[in-house]
Amino acid sequence: PSATKSWTFSWIAPTVTANTATTLYAAGVDSYNGGTGTTTMAISVTASAPLPTLAVSPTSLAFSSITGGATPAAQTFAVSSSGAALTYTVATSGGTWLSATGGGTTPSNVSVSVNPAGLAAGTYTGTVSVTSSGASNSPRSVGVTLTVTSAPNLTVSPASLAFAYTTGGSAPASQTVAVGSSGGALPYTVAASGGAWLSASGGGTTPGNVSVSVNPSGLAAGTYTGTVAITATGAANSPQSVAVTLTVSNAGLTVSPTSLSFIYTTGGTTPAAQSVAVTSSGGVALSYTVTTSGSSWLSAGAGGTTPGSVSVSVNPSGLAAGTYTGTVTVTSAGASNSPQNVAVTFTVTSSPALVVSPASLAFAYTTGSTAPAAQTFAVSSSGSALTFTVASSGGTWLSASGGGTTPGNVSVSINTAGLTAGTYTG
Repeated sequence: PSATKSWTFSWIAPTVTANTATTLYAAGVDSYNGGTGTTTMAISVTASAPLPTLAVSPTSLAFSSITGGATPAAQTFAVSSSGAALTYTVATSGGTWLSATGGGTTPSNVSVSVNPAGLAAGTYTGTVSVTSSGASNSPRSVGVTLTVTSAPNLTVSPASLAFAYTTGGSAPASQTVAVGSSGGALPYTVAASGGAWLSASGGGTTPGNVSVSVNPSGLAAGTYTGTVAITATGAANSPQSVAVTLTVSNAGLTVSPTSLSFIYTTGGTTPAAQSVAVTSSGGVALSYTVTTSGSSWLSAGAGGTTPGSVSVSVNPSGLAAGTYTGTVTVTSAGASNSPQNVAVTFTVTSSPALVVSPASLAFAYTTGSTAPAAQTFAVSSSGSALTFTVASSGGTWLSASGGGTTPGNVSVSINTAGLTAGTYTG
């Protein structure tokens, strides 16, 4: 006899990305009572709604810092989602120098900060991770790079300046110091210390120049020191100092020649006056006075202002044969070496005296160069003509020729062959 049998079938639909139609085929067998059954069913599988996606922008951040400089400002990146708002959290990795704040709900921003304190020069990398359990592509990462560079050095050239001033002269011209840096441009300031006589100007950005000036007005003779400090907050070696020296001196007085010689033969002509040049150093004109000492046979012209000259005369009237000495004194209150003296010798003879002029010769020779040219001196007598001969002593390097009758000349030559460096006299 026929009977009815029922079977129950279960089927789990696969996950699909789009709505899908399918047909289910099923068959059953009763192994106890016998009999079979089949069924066919059309089924529609509905796709699940997709999860939203998480997005970050930008996907990388870069920071740079100079050792000892200011901490870089924080930067932000945006966090958004493709569909519904997502709740997210933020975490960092790579080192304690990296931090981030701002987890919440999309759309919003995350603030990223770096702290370069204690970091050596180099490149550091880290990651900020944004995680949302409701996103299909969580987590998302933002790469962070921090580049730490050594601070540039400040350079100054020259490292010292020297000024010289002669009292009464013109103030020295200003001098310049070049300011540079070993790396990027640095803003710098300038300050002078040591006294009101020193000033500096020219702060700016490297490369640049600093003008240094001195004002010696009212300063006594002496040496003054000061410093120009150049400061750049971004430099590793700031500040840099330039030493400044100012030397103030009074002008020096010079007389030339420093000695005079007169010769007179009794009954002859009074010797002609001779001149002494009076000059001063430093380009400063000095007023001077002139006095004589020794006796009334010696006289000199009046004082004046440098450069000038003094006329020196002798009067042999009433003098017996002999040698007389005196001094011409040149005095200047503004000179550092006042007074200056000119020694005067007056020889009175009862017979003609031999006179040579100049009384000394000087030769200079550099090894390997051409020997110096011969020099001459004049030979004369204070009275009637005299016959004279010439001889040299002191070494074979020295020779002289020209004996004869006054007035005449003697030629003096030197032979440098074989001479070593040194000073030779003859």
